[in-house]
Amino acid sequence: MQADDAVQAILDATLSLLGERGYSRLTMDEIAQRARVGKATIYRRWPSKLPLVLDSVRGVSDEQLTAPDTGSLDTDVLTLLGTFIEALRLPLGQALVRLLADAAPDPELRHVVYDELIRRRQVALRVILERGIARGEIRPDTDVDLVLELGSAAILHRLIISDEPLDLEYGARVAQMLLTGLRPD
Repeated sequence: MQADDAVQAILDATLSLLGERGYSRLTMDEIAQRARVGKATIYRRWPSKLPLVLDSVRGVSDEQLTAPDTGSLDTDVLTLLGTFIEALRLPLGQALVRLLADAAPDPELRHVVYDELIRRRQVALRVILERGIARGEIRPDTDVDLVLELGSAAILHRLIISDEPLDLEYGARVAQMLLTGLRPD
């Protein structure tokens, strides 16, 4: 197996197993077995489970981090939201649910998950909201941090807690509600 193929097999196996078992029950032995590589191949690149898990989750959705710029706040938000929701419907969604559940009682894991997975994904939305402020589509006194937190909370609630589906229709309703409250008078 080529080095690049081995890396991709390891990342894919990690994401798959994370969705099946969760972070706490995930082992390097299982990852190696599923990826059909030796554990030494894994440890040459990742010193422990956490960096490997973060790379596997990050690798699936890095392409969704770009902030669209259509010239319309609503279109930009809905476009970004659509790509994020689609990513969450992939194995990434199950993996993220399991990782968040395991992070709750573990302060170190929770901090890393928040910084690396939640905050990173808010960067593109922050750019869109700040552009909306600059164009006068959003009030200049908008608390962008609070908007990001409320939007993330709604999506994560639907993903983790609710029995209702996380789909673009729901995401659009959340976005519309938030954006309506941000419009200038």
